[in-house]
Order: sequence, then C-alpha cells, then structure tokens
Amino acid sequence: MAVHIFIDLENLVKSLERYIVAPSEFFDKMDVFIRNMFPQRESVYMRAYASWGLHSTIVNYLHMKGVDVVYAYAAKRGENKAVKNLADMKIAVDVFDSLMEHPEVDTYVLVTGDLDFLPLVFLLKKYGKRVVIISDEMALAGPLASAADLVFTYKDIDPEIKSILQIQEQVDMSSLIDVTLKLAYMAEEMGYQLSPSILKELLALHFGSFQEREWGFPNFKAFVDMLEKHGYVEFVDKSKMLLKLTPLGREVAGSPYVPEEDYAMAKQLCEKDHLKGGRLVAKLRKLSGKQGIKGGKAYWAYIVKMAGCDVEEGEDSGETEEADEKS
Repeated sequence: MAVHIFIDLENLVKSLERYIVAPSEFFDKMDVFIRNMFPQRESVYMRAYASWGLHSTIVNYLHMKGVDVVYAYAAKRGENKAVKNLADMKIAVDVFDSLMEHPEVDTYVLVTGDLDFLPLVFLLKKYGKRVVIISDEMALAGPLASAADLVFTYKDIDPEIKSILQIQEQVDMSSLIDVTLKLAYMAEEMGYQLSPSILKELLALHFGSFQEREWGFPNFKAFVDMLEKHGYVEFVDKSKMLLKLTPLGREVAGSPYVPEEDYAMAKQLCEKDHLKGGRLVAKLRKLSGKQGIKGGKAYWAYIVKMAGCDVEEGEDSGETEEADEKS
C-alpha cells in the first residue's frame, strides 16, 4: 500500500509566520513525523504546490529533499492587491488523478487547514480512502477536521514549537523597545543614517548578541515593522531601507543611549591622562581594536562628547587625531 502527500505550501508558510521556526526546519520534522506514522507503507510520495517567486527559498530546499514541487500560478488581484494562486485547484485535480490511476494508495495526507478542501475529503472517503490532515490549529477549519480520519497539529509534529505571541508574553517587550529607541537616538546623534542593519548591530552591542527570534519575532524586519506600526520610526526611503526616529520615538527614548563601560573609559583617560578631543578619540579607538560601528571615529567621538571631553576651543578634531595616530 502507498501514501500520497499533498502540501499547500502557501498555507504552510503563511501559518508558520505565527511561530518561531524556519519553514525548512519545520518541514524536516514533518517529514520524519509522516514517515514514522506509516513505517509499513511500500511507497511515500510527496508533492508541494507553490508560486516559486513567492517562496523561492523553501522551494529550492524542497527540491533538494526530493519533494515533487509543482508551480502554481499566482497573481495580485483586487484593490488590496491580495495574492491568489491556483494551488487549491491544482491539488484537487491531482488528488483526483491519483485516486483514478493509483488504486494502491490507501492514505492521503493533506497539509492544509483550508475549508475549500472539504469536498475533496468527502470524495476520498467515498472511495474508501483514509484522510489525514496536518494543519496549524489556529488555521484549521472545524468541518475539515471533523471529516478527516486523523488530524495532527503543528504541536503534534514539533512539541517544542513556540508561537510569537507565547514568546512575546514572556519577554520584557517595553524594555526592548526603550533600549532600541535610545540606540536609534544615539545613532542619529553620531551622524549615522539609520537602517535595520545598523540598528541590529547596535542591539548586539548592548546585549552582547541579538537574536530577534528570542524576542518573539520571526525576522528582524518583523521587529522593525512593529516599531513602525507603533509610530516610533518611519522610513525615509523604503527601497533603501533607510529609517529615522519619529518625534514620538524621540519622546519615548528620552535621551540617547550611552554605553557605560566605554563612557567610563573615556572619562578616566580624560581626567587621568588629560586627553581630549581628537587625541582622546584616537586613543580610545586604538584601545578598543574593534571593527564596525564600535571601531569607528563617529562612535568614539560621540562617547567623548557625552563624557564632556570633546574638542577644546581652537582644536581641530581631525587634525589632532591624525597627528596622534602618526606619532
């Protein structure tokens, strides 16, 4: 006997956006789960349906895993430009084709929670086939679940999977937002054009490392989108991903971020060695030995300024720093 598996990839990827898991990672666990479910089957055939342009990364991954990926035409329609593809119809046609040409297939697995597949489930059961549904519990249509012989949710496949809402309820989101806005304020005071990549580097500077998934965001773009939605930042140029703090963002931040250890080091050198301005900036950069933002002149010039040890009257910061580095 054999098992045929049909995956509505758009439905799968979209529903996984609620969880902190990569689609490829989840697919691997689902693949193992399904094969363990049917260890005695002579054949397990898996086919996924997607618009390649929309899901190119996971499509390439599925090809590598030996999944038969079928292209489903997609187009944006209506005033809200919602994307609609033909995956549902192609799955229905191919399941019917399998039903007619492969009588040895006794079990059909549909990876979807869409109510549109209810007539297809009825058809399969009419022919005496067993139907298994795999879906996110939140996206599973009740009648579809009732009609199937077996239903498995994402929690069944991966008991450790956590939703974005679960994680966000466990972390101190207000603290993260406060630190982020202060860091953004600091970047603008340093003369940087704010962008998601700079913001993430600054968050890593504060936390030691920064993984947005640990804070309940599937990617950093989702985190930036949240800041924009709350009115804390706005895009100056979305095509180049350039941002700026809004007046509300500055108000919530209150003041720019000041790295305590670097501030203390600048203050000590300023008071102990009587270094100021460009000479102090050059000394701090040399002691730091860092790359990226923390190794840059703008960063240390900002620290020196906040420590009250910036350029004295009549001193040229660039000239003194250059002279100090040559000496």
